Amino acid sequence: MSISVIICSHNPKRAFFEHVLASLQQQTVPYDQWELLIIDNASDTPIQKEYNTSWHPNVRFATEPQLGVTYARARGILEAQGNWLIMVDDDAPLFPDYIQCALNIIQQHPHVACFGGNQLPYTDVKPPRHYHAYLEMIGYRVVHRDRISNMYMWETTPAGAGMVVKRSIAQLYANAVFNKKQHAALGRKGNSLMSSQDIDLAYNSIDQGFFNGVFASLKVYHLHIEEHLNDEYLWRRRYHNVISSNTLNYIRFGKKPKRIPRSRYWTSQLLRLFRGQSFQFKMSKLEYQASEHVRKQIQQGQLTR
Repeated sequence: MSISVIICSHNPKRAFFEHVLASLQQQTVPYDQWELLIIDNASDTPIQKEYNTSWHPNVRFATEPQLGVTYARARGILEAQGNWLIMVDDDAPLFPDYIQCALNIIQQHPHVACFGGNQLPYTDVKPPRHYHAYLEMIGYRVVHRDRISNMYMWETTPAGAGMVVKRSIAQLYANAVFNKKQHAALGRKGNSLMSSQDIDLAYNSIDQGFFNGVFASLKVYHLHIEEHLNDEYLWRRRYHNVISSNTLNYIRFGKKPKRIPRSRYWTSQLLRLFRGQSFQFKMSKLEYQASEHVRKQIQQGQLTR
């Protein structure tokens, strides 16, 4: 089996999960060329009993009792049989040609070990302009052209929904999750909005001398982005996003968050208030608090490499 498609889920929303399964059922690549692996992450009712997957001859289920998307994905990586893995979110259906496009990229770019593509909103809602800088943070990413790199940079690093990764690379990440609590702390768990687990996984490709990439041909939908287009959610998400990215930079590269002089911080904040930028004022305040939180964790020895 050359491809393993992995869905990790905890108490999925039925309409979303069925939409994702339908998108997989519509894939142009024959079922006998890929396996479907569903990881049940401590759901109240076992997923296997709730959904019809009899249409796929190579479907398997596994469970991960430790709650959190990081643990669930790591379990999926260790259970998978394919040489390449496609990570599918339980609220992000694939376009029908996704697996075929992934196979084409694997053949055409043998030096790329981890890649992804577009994450498009399944809605006609137009986000206000002051949200635009934060849309990729909530899974709204448009890839206009193919880009690859062997550098640790966001522009060529794939996000989680639809990520395609060589299994040998992903296994390094899974081993780190189950053996190092710093890596396991990244990623959503319950009501926590921690993130950066996808970047942590993808960076293993660069560690091993390969390239990462994003490709315009790959497309997934996110089904409920409009639910996240509000000030309160974006503030919470950004706060945890800054904690996550700073945590990742420290445990991977030893980089501590830069200290922002309080005088410069308050000067910028007063300018935002003067201009009536209340959303940006709160966002900047939370970003500052998140960076200081990680700095304090490092100073007190609560966060180690």
